[in-house]
Amino acid sequence: IKAVYDRYSATEKSLSEAEKKLEKLKENMPVLEKSCATLKSAEEKASREFDYARDTYNKVSETAEFYRDVVIQRKNVETARKSYETARKKHDMKNSEYNAKYRDFLDAQAGFMARELKNGEPCPVCGSTEHPRPCTLEINSNITREVIDKLKAEADTLRKLQEEKSAEARSAVDRLADMEKKTAYKSEKEAENALESARNDMNGKEEVYRKAVQETRKAEKYRTETAVLIKKYIE
Repeated sequence: IKAVYDRYSATEKSLSEAEKKLEKLKENMPVLEKSCATLKSAEEKASREFDYARDTYNKVSETAEFYRDVVIQRKNVETARKSYETARKKHDMKNSEYNAKYRDFLDAQAGFMARELKNGEPCPVCGSTEHPRPCTLEINSNITREVIDKLKAEADTLRKLQEEKSAEARSAVDRLADMEKKTAYKSEKEAENALESARNDMNGKEEVYRKAVQETRKAEKYRTETAVLIKKYIE
C-alpha cells in the first residue's frame, strides 16, 4: 500500500509541477507575442532604412560616375584643343610658305616682264611707252605655276583640317559646359567622399537590419517552442 501511495504522491506532485509550468508558460505567451511584435516592427523599420540607404548609395554612385565622365570630358577638351593648335600651326606654316612663294612668283613674273620692255612700246601693266626705271628683280626660275598651285592645295587642305579641329574643340567645350551644369560635385575628391559616406551608411544600415532579422527569428522560434510545450502539457 505504501508503494502505491508513494507512486500516487509522486504522480500528484508531478501533475502539480506540470500545472505550474503550464501556467507559467501561458503567462509568458503574451510577453512573447508582444516581444515578437516589437522585434518584427524593429526589423521592418531597419529594412526600410536599409532600402533607403541602398537607394541613396546607388544614386550617389551614379552621380559620382557621372563626375568621372566630367573628368574624362575635361581631358577630351584638352586633347581637342591641342589637336586644333597643331592643325593651326601646320596651316599657318604652309600658308606662310604659300604666300611667300606666291609673292616670289609674282615678283619673278614682274621681273620677267620688265626685262622684256622696250622703249616706245607700251608696258602691259601700266601702258607707259617710256621705261626709265624698269624692275630689276632676280627671277627665281624654280617657282612655277605648278609649284604655286600645289602649295595652295596643301594650304587649303590644312585650312579645312584646322576648321574641323576647331569645330571638334568647340563641340567638346560645349559638351563639358553642359555636363558641369548637371554635376553635383566640384571636385573628384568631393565625389569620392560622398560615395564613401553613402557606402558606409548603407553597410551600417545593412548590419542593423541583419541583426534585427536574427533577433526576430530567435524570438519567433522561442514563441513557437513555448506554444508546443503548452499544447503538450494540455494534452
